[in-house]
Amino acid sequence: MAKRSLQASAEGILKAKRAFQRKGWTQEYLASAAGVESRQPIWKFFTGRPVDRHVFIEICFALDLTAEEIALPPEVDASAEIDDLVQKVRRERAPLIQHQCGTLRMLDISRPVELDEIYVDVNVTEEISNLRWLDIAEFQQGEFDSVGTSRGYSERIGGLEAVEKYSFVVVLGKPGAGKSTFLQAIALLGNRGEFLSNKVPMFIKLKNFAEDARDEGNFSLDYHIKRELSTCGISDQEVEQLLDSGRVLLLLDGLDEVPQEEQAEVIKQIRKFTERYYQNNIIISCRPAAYKYRFPDFTEIEIADFTREQIAAFVQRWFVTVAKPSPEAALTTQFMEQLQLPENWQIRELAGTPILLNLTCLVFYYQGNFPVLRAKLYQQGLDILLVRWDESRGIERYDVYGNLPLPRKLKLLYQLAAKTFKRGEYFFEQSKIEQYIAEYLRTLPDAATEPEILQRESEQVLKSSERQHGILVEQARGIYSFSHLTFQEYLTSREIVNYPEKLKQLVEQISEPRWREVFLLAAEMLPSADKFLELIREKIQALVSGSQKLQQFLEWVGQKSRTYPLPQAAVRAFFFTLTRERVWIENQPDCRGVVLACALVRDLNLDLDLSRILTACGQLDVDMAQLKARSLVADADLTGMVKMAEGHRRVLEITLVRDLQAIAELALDPKLEQALVQLQGKLPDIPTPEWWEVAGDSWISELRQVMKSGRNIGHNWQFSDREQLLLQQFYDANRLLIDCLKSAAVVTDGLGESIEQTWLLP
Repeated sequence: MAKRSLQASAEGILKAKRAFQRKGWTQEYLASAAGVESRQPIWKFFTGRPVDRHVFIEICFALDLTAEEIALPPEVDASAEIDDLVQKVRRERAPLIQHQCGTLRMLDISRPVELDEIYVDVNVTEEISNLRWLDIAEFQQGEFDSVGTSRGYSERIGGLEAVEKYSFVVVLGKPGAGKSTFLQAIALLGNRGEFLSNKVPMFIKLKNFAEDARDEGNFSLDYHIKRELSTCGISDQEVEQLLDSGRVLLLLDGLDEVPQEEQAEVIKQIRKFTERYYQNNIIISCRPAAYKYRFPDFTEIEIADFTREQIAAFVQRWFVTVAKPSPEAALTTQFMEQLQLPENWQIRELAGTPILLNLTCLVFYYQGNFPVLRAKLYQQGLDILLVRWDESRGIERYDVYGNLPLPRKLKLLYQLAAKTFKRGEYFFEQSKIEQYIAEYLRTLPDAATEPEILQRESEQVLKSSERQHGILVEQARGIYSFSHLTFQEYLTSREIVNYPEKLKQLVEQISEPRWREVFLLAAEMLPSADKFLELIREKIQALVSGSQKLQQFLEWVGQKSRTYPLPQAAVRAFFFTLTRERVWIENQPDCRGVVLACALVRDLNLDLDLSRILTACGQLDVDMAQLKARSLVADADLTGMVKMAEGHRRVLEITLVRDLQAIAELALDPKLEQALVQLQGKLPDIPTPEWWEVAGDSWISELRQVMKSGRNIGHNWQFSDREQLLLQQFYDANRLLIDCLKSAAVVTDGLGESIEQTWLLP
């Protein structure tokens, strides 16, 4: 049976085109002569696509040709022919693809790195952050992360899965997210036949394409593709076959990097190419803020931050590739262990972005640890995003924001961060941030005074800032945030350090946990932290100065600590924390009787055991860590007591008798030992709830009296809810003071010792 459609062979197409040129017809005229209603069959005919048999014959007749001399021979398999061509082109272009895409230049690494050695598969989301319509209240209610884009909102899928799923894709991602590297990896995989194996990958940097097209006066993409393939011995006819058959995987990198004056023409050429060669796969990369023209039929995906597993994979590859011949396995393990520590959560947040993860690996490699002075790391990260990332790739961006000198850009960011952070705004509406920008622009020389002009310039600055470095990002339509909370905190602290008179305002926030990192960064960046530390110490004393009971408690803490030949600040921390936790037990309505008795006996046990607990401590920070660990053990015991009291009171009673006996045997004071034995004897063999109800309070009062007379412990402070809150704030502020002392780069000799001597005292 004859085939219902026919295709022109490559040689037949050339014959038909020559005949068409001799006729001097238009495609519309040829369509009319062949008896068809549109040009589409004519276009298919000349591009080698299948055409209905009778239409194919009519076209040939109109051109004074025979179908037999134009059509593919029946025995020729067109798909096999094009498959052979794909293999040929990939084979010829392999060296060029390897040259274009096979290596990376990583910041501050002196040599190119093989992409295969460092690349980690990325994840993407199919719901773009700045295209969502959401209300600011949804962010403020804590339903979203306060940093970054694409986190925890839309399901992630593998990047390769996404671009294989859709023919036309726009890959969006913030600066340094790995967009170009992703496209390079696709090109390498495609050329090896490991991804979309029936396609020929073409990797084109749109910035270079725009420059060449401007010089040559020809912005046609298919012309550019033909010219590039001709260097590998591929004819224009073969290129047409590939394009007409949909066998090209076109990777267009960096739409945001195209100079502004060429952007419209480049977008126009991409659109025209897509409309003509719609059977091919086309992938475009761009920063979200620069993606204004939305290509029809393109699916937009956004590169997600690295997961913990991806960070570990990248770090392992980084140390293998860069740290040669160091023991990369040990470095990787140390890096990941340090990264997961609670105190490194800010660094962990930055590590989700590949370019900042590279910086973090580099710092860790040379220092063997994460920097104690984190401000320098954050400053380097900002420097990369603000300047060096574009400079390293030869990209210049001309716009309103780009014309601001770097010091003014930084000053603007400092003020924006400080204003928003002070107001507790992690997310802010576009109108609000533009208002803040306008307030800054108004202070500049030759600034516009008309509100309309200022508003327009503020919007331009905001959008330009987002396009250029991505420190401010649009999380949803008209809702912005800093890309990382760490940057907002760092920039806020820079604004405070630049104006020392603002230190007093900062100290007023000492009871607000969210300001903790700003305190630490400010202490680190100040030329001298003396005044700052003194301001903190004064504010701490003011917290409890109005309460006589709290002053008495702190005096007792000081007295108790002086009875031990151990670091005084550490012992004060121990008894402060221990007593505060016992107050919690005393104030629980369901924690009387045996639960309270067990808690008090544990206090006595820990008091007697304190010397052995702290014998290994030498420095203040070591003491604090060990004491905190011991306090946590005590907290766990309290939690266990409360749970036991719900249904296993007998276990608690046995524990109480056992502990009393053990303490009595260890007590060095005969009077204390005798008093504890007597107390043990007053307990019935099986203390029932009824016994605790009748005699428990009296027995506990005797226990308290024994503890107070024998060890000066067990006082019933009866703090109110407000006093407990003040104690918590007082303790947290004192811990912050010590941490600021450790963070400070410059402190006068003797001030640290003075702080330690007065720490946690009235």
